[in-house]
Amino acid sequence: MKLTLFDNVYKLVSVIYHSGNFDDKGHYTTDSYRPTKIHNNVQSQEFRWHTFDDGVVTVKAENYMISIGKNTIMKNPRMKNVVLLMYEKE
Repeated sequence: MKLTLFDNVYKLVSVIYHSGNFDDKGHYTTDSYRPTKIHNNVQSQEFRWHTFDDGVVTVKAENYMISIGKNTIMKNPRMKNVVLLMYEKE
């Protein structure tokens, strides 16, 4: 998802989620768009979405996308628990 603000273009690079009934209690997880080493014997990298949940990091499929209103971001039912979206200037 891209955002344009004052002639600058930003792309979504991270989403932070909270699960629980209270802000000071519960569990936070993050989806982040970052480089992934895709072959063990080749130093090639491509950007993919990763889910960080405590000590577990999961690399998502290339087509990991979801719809929020008219914009497509990520295919993730947790989007209703989003507390912070982070963008990076392109």
